[in-house]
Amino acid sequence: MTPFITSSRFHFWQSMVCKNVVLCFGILLVAVVPLAWRYYQDCRNDALQNLASKLEFFAERGASWVDVASLPALTRPEQKQTPAYQTLVHTLQRMEHAFNVGTAAIVRREADGGYTYVAIGDDSVDISQPVPLHTLFPATYTATNAAWFQGDMRHSPLFGGGTFDQFMQIAMPLKRHGTVVAILTLMTSANPVAAAVHAKALKVIGLTIGLLVVGLTLFGAISARLLRPLKDHPC
Repeated sequence: MTPFITSSRFHFWQSMVCKNVVLCFGILLVAVVPLAWRYYQDCRNDALQNLASKLEFFAERGASWVDVASLPALTRPEQKQTPAYQTLVHTLQRMEHAFNVGTAAIVRREADGGYTYVAIGDDSVDISQPVPLHTLFPATYTATNAAWFQGDMRHSPLFGGGTFDQFMQIAMPLKRHGTVVAILTLMTSANPVAAAVHAKALKVIGLTIGLLVVGLTLFGAISARLLRPLKDHPC
């Protein structure tokens, strides 16, 4: 009984039907995997570009709410009790709520080239406190610095991953008499965008796998039917 089973199994794996199915699967795999990866990358890039465009719009609108004339005078921690500072914090909080961003802050470049806070929406820092984000993610410093010297809006690439949430930041120069006096930064989490793209990609991959299974099953059945005459009437 055992030799018969072994012979039957051996015969199936060596059959033309099995070889055709494996060959078809290999061809489809080589064709589909790069397309699926490209689809995922395109969806991710489009979603991130859309997020960046929204941040740019929010930054332009939020900058119009800031009393830029009051910023040069806010240089010392004890000035947090002044009406100008309180108004600034209220404006940043308004941006966070209206634009649904994680953090709205205003920073200023110091003589040593570093950036310090003027104010932040949650009022959790002192005036002239260094910006730690620039140390953790140096490219955020690069984007902020470019906005300061070139006088136009810059957004940093996607950051985070691992122990950090993914986020994107945009830097909007605030000018007085044509001179940049501070930078408005808006930062938002990119995790929801990444999760949505991931879920969409999984749906497409699942559908593709399902179609492959159905297609290969049909291909195997048709191949078996077409090759049956050759098996029944060998040359």
